[in-house]
Amino acid sequence: MKKKFVKISFFAFLGFVSIALVTWKPLAISYGKWLAAGEENPKGDLSVLLSGSNERLETLIDLYNQGNVKGIYYAGGIDEKVPVLEGYRDIFAKYNLPSDRLYCGDLVESTFDEAQTFQRKLKDIKQPVNKIILVSDRYHLRRGVWSFEKVLGKDIEVTAYSTPSSPEIDDPHWWKHEPARKQVISETKKMAFYKLYYGLLGKGDLITHGDVNKITKGKISKGVEDPCQIVLPQLNN
Repeated sequence: MKKKFVKISFFAFLGFVSIALVTWKPLAISYGKWLAAGEENPKGDLSVLLSGSNERLETLIDLYNQGNVKGIYYAGGIDEKVPVLEGYRDIFAKYNLPSDRLYCGDLVESTFDEAQTFQRKLKDIKQPVNKIILVSDRYHLRRGVWSFEKVLGKDIEVTAYSTPSSPEIDDPHWWKHEPARKQVISETKKMAFYKLYYGLLGKGDLITHGDVNKITKGKISKGVEDPCQIVLPQLNN
């Protein structure tokens, strides 16, 4: 009886391993696509920046110039210093965008804070906002969409659009490329934390900018108090 049980267990184990070998790649591809929660040609009322790079800002503005959105929303990150913000200002300036289509939010500390900051800014946005398009890097989009949907509820539809990706980042077989692996692993940790802390536990307060890696260390701003005055000075005229 014992030998028969061992034999059955062995074949069951082989079966499990065989299934795993066959299915892990399709599952990994599906997971990468799930993290990259964007549309190819989205249309909405506002393009909303998830702060982080010149490339994100250029993509944000491109959506407006292509007629996909009717306005642009920007908020500065807590660590962005004056030279970086001046670079953002120069990008905005070269497009000569109408001031009444530009909106600037408060200083932000994390993706979840960006959603909260945007919600607070809604009262100052004159145009109708029924659908927004989040702009960020490929594997950051899912966390962005989840955060904004969590904060905004069903009042506003949330979709996303990715910045241009390198061939390594864009490859569905993301595990083959170190930059893609690092991003997927990082976003997996942060997504799990968000769903636990902001989702399951229902917390609305922010812990830190780092969210996962700096939970107990706190965060002090290394940037400026009011990025809007530097990046979009035309809004103060």
